Amino acid sequence: MRNRLLSLACAAALTFSLGGCGDDAKQTSSPLAFVPADSPYVFGNLEPMPADVSQAWLAMLGELPRLYTLQLKQVRAALQREGDADPVLLGVIDGLQAEIEGKSFEQILQGFGYSMQTRIALYGLDLLPVARVELADPDATRAAIARIEAKAGQPLPTAKVGELSYWKLAPKDSELMGVMAIIDNQLVLSVAPTAADDALLKQVFGLTLPATSIVDSDGLAKLNTTYGFAPNGSGYFDLQRIWQLIAQPSTPLQSAFMRAFEFTPPELDEACKQEMAALTKAWPRSSFGYTRLDARTADMRWVTEAPAQVLSDLRSLQAPTPGLAAAKSALFNMSFAMKIDAIPPVANRWADAVAAAPWQCEFLQPMNQAFADLRTGAANPGIYAAAPVVQSFNVLLTHFKTSPEMTQPEFKGKLLIGSPSPAALVSMLKAYVPGMAALEVPADGTATALPALPDMPIALPMFAAQTEKVFGVAFGEGEDASLSAAMQMDSTLQPLMTVAYDGALYGELLGMLEPMMLAMGDDAEAKDAAEMLKVTRELYAKMFGRIAMQMVVTEQGIELLQRMEMPTTP
Repeated sequence: MRNRLLSLACAAALTFSLGGCGDDAKQTSSPLAFVPADSPYVFGNLEPMPADVSQAWLAMLGELPRLYTLQLKQVRAALQREGDADPVLLGVIDGLQAEIEGKSFEQILQGFGYSMQTRIALYGLDLLPVARVELADPDATRAAIARIEAKAGQPLPTAKVGELSYWKLAPKDSELMGVMAIIDNQLVLSVAPTAADDALLKQVFGLTLPATSIVDSDGLAKLNTTYGFAPNGSGYFDLQRIWQLIAQPSTPLQSAFMRAFEFTPPELDEACKQEMAALTKAWPRSSFGYTRLDARTADMRWVTEAPAQVLSDLRSLQAPTPGLAAAKSALFNMSFAMKIDAIPPVANRWADAVAAAPWQCEFLQPMNQAFADLRTGAANPGIYAAAPVVQSFNVLLTHFKTSPEMTQPEFKGKLLIGSPSPAALVSMLKAYVPGMAALEVPADGTATALPALPDMPIALPMFAAQTEKVFGVAFGEGEDASLSAAMQMDSTLQPLMTVAYDGALYGELLGMLEPMMLAMGDDAEAKDAAEMLKVTRELYAKMFGRIAMQMVVTEQGIELLQRMEMPTTP
């Protein structure tokens, strides 16, 4: 089974590197012209990536071929260890290895006829995934295929649909196959049922065009306008359409796809049909896209539409978080904010709504108990105890260094708590923590040294400070100097949660795992895993400067915002 999965995974990966021979059919300029207007999911771009951004990304991804080379070697070794490996597949892997090893990322792209400045479309033809990518040089793609075939010692399997010749990769005993073709200047690739007939394949390759495309309907352009997405990459998951296709496969393509996965649509009674229709209507779509894309920064926004009352309830729980400005220069931060005293009214309102109209559909009925439990949980005395003293917290890691001897790593940081009553937190600290009874913490933000705590596994100097709305604790030598400034809080910024991490920290954390991986054994798989971890650590620490995410609630939906910053050039 593992061998089949590896083979299928490798075949899927190869679809992003290979293409077949196309005919002289009329070129359709945009890959999006082949996307049905009612596609259940899509990601594409109306415009290619700007030239300066593509150059910055090429520099960032420059050393990735080291990782690709290692991955191909390990996939080949795994296939051989499992036995009964397809010799053609092994030959293809060797060919890919020759195309990648010793080359820069840009050279690899050029060798396969690709460019960073291209237009793409990844979409669902019903639920079947299809990708279309513009090629900078289709002849270079064909030449790369020829070199891989030479390395493999035989041509890759081909087939025809109408006048179009395409490649197919079908692992042994698999119900699915990878299919690909070059049609004019576009590479088309998909995973299709092995038993697909010509009519289905013509849909997959775009030889049969949709009655109305997403270009005809201006679907992506309208999406960009609604959510402020840039034209360089955006898309959506249409949950209503996905449910329709799962529940009632009405097309030959969808039926063939489900048979390949041995999936039988559920038998739905009228209650289920009505409730699922209502549920997906209330939560109809998730949309995502770039909102900023330049040589230094890539911002993305993900918006999940939700009922207006749910969004209003969630906004009523929002609270300000201290230290969001200081988090921008930290190696890592994680925050969570919620008005605890507002949780019971919201939980009870939701529980009442479900109790008044409980779910009747069998596979939705567990939500009846879940919402009843929500009411019980909201009555927990701990909520009422915490509400007067805690509304948010923010953990900042400002220094982290691992040790090759696997001793405790060095670290410094801060814990910041947004509170209606920081003085109450100080009182609790004095009452319940040994050695703190005589502690006095000024209310002006001045850092005060804390007594050493007994039985602490790591001995670090600690400091505390409080202001009108924030209580803070700093850990590590010198952290007291920046504690007061870090405790600043902007009440207009109220994300439910944030997470951010620095590329250098990512490398340090992976480095901690290396000795553990080596200690697992000296067999081939353990050595491969340790080597992969080592290369990944070295590369990823250089590939990005910082990634920061936050979850907010707006009138448009529940939003996840992400910013990726390029590494700073030394």
